[in-house]
Amino acid sequence: MSPVLRGWRRQVAALLFVVVGTTSAPAHSAELVANGGFENNTGVGTSVFTNWVVGVMLGTQGAFYVQTGNQLPFSRFVIAPPSRGSFSAISDQTGPGTSVIYQDIAVPASGQTVLSMRLFVQN
Repeated sequence: MSPVLRGWRRQVAALLFVVVGTTSAPAHSAELVANGGFENNTGVGTSVFTNWVVGVMLGTQGAFYVQTGNQLPFSRFVIAPPSRGSFSAISDQTGPGTSVIYQDIAVPASGQTVLSMRLFVQN
C-alpha cells in the first residue's frame, strides 16, 4: 500500500454540519428545517437526531454522532465546540467510509428561500 493511502487510513475526517435555519420570504419567516440546531437528540455519542435521517454505507468505520464540548465522541480528537446551542451533528470515523445526515423539507413554490448553515471541516 502506498504511503499516501496508509496516511489516509490513519486520518480522521470530521465534518461539523450545523443548520442554523432555512426561512422563506421575510414577511412569512418560518423555519423549514425541523431541529436545525440538532438540539433534540438521544444523547452525546448516539446517532439519533429528531427529524433527521442518518445513513451509513456498509463497512463504514463511523457515522454521524451527537456532539457537545470540544472532543469527538468516537475518535476522541479535540475540535471546536458547537457554534450555537449545546449540540451539533458530527461525522466521526477511524477509517474509510461514507455516511450522510439529511432531512426532507418542502420548499415554497414562490417567494424567496434562504438556506443558512455553519460548516466546519477538519481532515
